[in-house]
Amino acid sequence: MSPELGECIDKDAQLLKQLGWKNFVKRKRPRSDIATLENVDHPARDLLKFYKTRGAPVKFKTPPWGRPRVLRALKRGPHQSCKDHIDFLHEEFADMVAKGQWVVLPAAAVLDLPGLRISPPGVVPQEGRRPRTIVDYSFSDVNEETLPLAAMEAMQFGHALDRLLREILLADPRHGPVYMMKVDLSDGFYRICLNIDDIPKLGIVFPSKVPGEQLIAFPLVLPMGWKNSPPIFSSFTETSADLDNVRCQSAQDPAPRPLNEAAHAVPCPLQAKRDSDMTDTNDRRSRRNRRPRA
Repeated sequence: MSPELGECIDKDAQLLKQLGWKNFVKRKRPRSDIATLENVDHPARDLLKFYKTRGAPVKFKTPPWGRPRVLRALKRGPHQSCKDHIDFLHEEFADMVAKGQWVVLPAAAVLDLPGLRISPPGVVPQEGRRPRTIVDYSFSDVNEETLPLAAMEAMQFGHALDRLLREILLADPRHGPVYMMKVDLSDGFYRICLNIDDIPKLGIVFPSKVPGEQLIAFPLVLPMGWKNSPPIFSSFTETSADLDNVRCQSAQDPAPRPLNEAAHAVPCPLQAKRDSDMTDTNDRRSRRNRRPRA
């Protein structure tokens, strides 16, 4: 076990014993990234306020697991791919524990948590990139038994290219050529908290390097692989897009932002390229004008 992760596990086990589950999670998890929603005029405002104050709920259509099923899942362990990438997993989770996104605890310390379910994690190798950690919530029937308590309509699939081409075709040519930009929000799912009481339902068996040691990891935020994570996350991004579009279509100038001056101080790469191209063009014209005529 990496020293960092091993040290975190020991400290967190003691902290859990001292504080209890709810206060332990509050201590470990950072403040929510969701801003105040008091002045937001949008149909999804109350839903987003619920996620901000209570966290995303995890509810099932089946009764809680009994201790025998929990122990069977714990004994089965993670997918074989985890054993092939155990050093990567320990490094990865040490980083996520430090960020307040996951916690890893001894199984003996959490087996009595209400609603506990355990799923197997896995690792997907990627050509030329770091491996990718996944959680197989489908293998444990967690996804199948999860109630769809999320705005599924917030997700949009299909015809993305058609929509992009349409916007490009209908763009006003007076504003110049169309530029496209793709923005990826770092750790997007991990910015939305889970309901504290429901966290044990999304536990995973974590591979240990110590023979006989059993560990369980818990997501404190929306995990990758869980059925309701995408629509819950999309509820925020789609609402943000709706509000931004309304502001763009209004005649009001937006209020100044604290980083406006700092942003304006950064040279625009496109403008620098245009200036360079213009300089090259002027130089060529100047050289042509200086050539003696026959």
